[in-house]
Amino acid sequence: MNNGLLSLQVLLLSAIGLSAGCSSAVSQDLIVTSHKSGQAFTQHFAEGYLNRDSHGDTDVVLAVDTDHPDGRPGVLKQIMHIRVMWRSDRSTKWEGAPDTNASIRWYVFTDHAGQPEMIEYAGTGTVTIHDDKDRPTVTVENAQLHPAFSQGELNDPIGPSKFEGTFATVTNRQRMDELLSEVRTTLAATSLPQQPVEVKTAEARIAP
Repeated sequence: MNNGLLSLQVLLLSAIGLSAGCSSAVSQDLIVTSHKSGQAFTQHFAEGYLNRDSHGDTDVVLAVDTDHPDGRPGVLKQIMHIRVMWRSDRSTKWEGAPDTNASIRWYVFTDHAGQPEMIEYAGTGTVTIHDDKDRPTVTVENAQLHPAFSQGELNDPIGPSKFEGTFATVTNRQRMDELLSEVRTTLAATSLPQQPVEVKTAEARIAP
């Protein structure tokens, strides 16, 4: 199990030095700070997509594929699903800052020798969308995440954490659906419950 922890930490996160204001540019980088160690890490996302539904809610999907650091066959996938609510529901109890307006799921998974391995992080955050008809920009602040599920050797390397980042996106519903379908397929192969429930805290589950 320790080998899984080391492998994921090497691949998923690389230590960085932070300076004031360094996260304000559109870099496609997620900056994560572990609550336990106080150490800051960064993770780059190669793809970013945005889609608004008929109710005004917005889905943002970020994704990146990487090779295994130990040379194992297959690909390590990371998909983050952010759902931004058009207006806050007073009956919904969001965890964290009072102006939190989004639920967040970060899935890290692989299919090693036909056996799905996954870590799911869950949380909430404050998301601002700056409209541009070609590449809307999404800024995430005040986000809090915690490990919600783990299966296989991909052990959690950071624990409860906070994160921020600014991402450029494009509108591509087909590609977004493909990525979320990958998540659903992997979830179906694990022991996670599959019934979606109403999101009331960071502990609640939403279906991608």
